[in-house]
Amino acid sequence: MQIVALAREWLGELHGLYYHPDIPEPLERAARAVHADALPPSEQILLLYDDTLFGGAEDGFVLTPRRLCWKALGERPRSMSWTSLGTQEVRCGENEVYVAAGKLPLTAWDSALAPRLTELLRMVVAASSLQQSAYREAAARHGPLPEEAVIALAKRHLGGARRMFLRPEIPARKELGARDVHADHLPPAEPILVLYDDTVWGSGRDGFVITPIRLCWKDFLEHPSQVPWNRLGPESIRLYGKTIQVAGGTLTVSPQHCKARDVAQLFVAVASGVAAAGSQESES
Repeated sequence: MQIVALAREWLGELHGLYYHPDIPEPLERAARAVHADALPPSEQILLLYDDTLFGGAEDGFVLTPRRLCWKALGERPRSMSWTSLGTQEVRCGENEVYVAAGKLPLTAWDSALAPRLTELLRMVVAASSLQQSAYREAAARHGPLPEEAVIALAKRHLGGARRMFLRPEIPARKELGARDVHADHLPPAEPILVLYDDTVWGSGRDGFVITPIRLCWKDFLEHPSQVPWNRLGPESIRLYGKTIQVAGGTLTVSPQHCKARDVAQLFVAVASGVAAAGSQESES
């Protein structure tokens, strides 16, 4: 797939937007330094958007043949591989583009450009999915996770954590609060296996829940987010101090209640199990 040609067609020329091979070396060097943890030195940057005021390229996004990396002002860098995304996970808002649980920094973009970028990213995701069809079909076929296995993992990683509740001992009030917050993407019949309540008064509206199908979370004053387990690769989960990065979004936990490291390890363990199951189905 000719990503550069497609991007030129859909986005044209825009201040701060550069295409390979005409990306200024200082900007590419700055972007690579920001995304050094996710972007291998040998991986070619095909498109770079500089969202900084003075042209430093520390903020913005880059496209490579394998992934999308981005960083907004005052936030940590984020990345998603194309094969870990579905086209429905690239969404357009008002002058905004959402990728999984994250949002791209688009300070200079307008209501006409945001939909164009959305369509471009969807086409890249779709093309990458075709290239990885065997794995993607296996992942898509993966059914609900075994409830007992998920609960056992939660006990192993978070057994001593405060505000952590496991099925069937989740207080009804907390479950009702979590279901109300996540009503748009959490079906009423889908069982909540793990619930972490990060609220002051115990309402269950902030924190996270784990079901056999998905991970849902909401931080204080933030919008609720969710990612299906079969779309969440272990590489999409990262720990930055007290913050856990999940599929481009962020989740925080209060250190007096539980350790962010333990939560991140639980997410990685569940996501790794799904990935392994998908790989075995592909081989069979």
